[in-house]
Amino acid sequence: MRPLGIAMTLIGIDDERGPQCFQIDPAGFFVGYKAVSSGQKQTEATNYVSSRHFLHIANAQLEKKWKSVENNKITLDRTGVIELAIETLTNVCATDFKGSEIEIAICSTSLEEKAVDGKRGNFRQMPEEERDEWLTRVGEKD
Repeated sequence: MRPLGIAMTLIGIDDERGPQCFQIDPAGFFVGYKAVSSGQKQTEATNYVSSRHFLHIANAQLEKKWKSVENNKITLDRTGVIELAIETLTNVCATDFKGSEIEIAICSTSLEEKAVDGKRGNFRQMPEEERDEWLTRVGEKD
């Protein structure tokens, strides 16, 4: 019997490899991901992200939000990642969220990321006003 078990998602910036994301399961097994979800709707969220990924491979060269396509792998820019995360939450949970109902955090080394306290390339939580702007943008896109 295992009295306690947790799943954990760790994010951070590696000096050599850039931003990293790992998920650890209750057995202590860990795996690195480009995108990961956890919780009740983990499978649905993973399937949604995968379907969006493969859908965009065909027309990725035409879309400016996709940085590159190589060996059927797409690299998203900052805007694409945030939009995909919000689209996934909205579709999987079948809810139109308000900025006060979700949290978005960014771990980036990108120069396009807003400087916080004069520093770039750090972890930051997006303020509610900015979350509202993103939710509106994604909602209008649909």
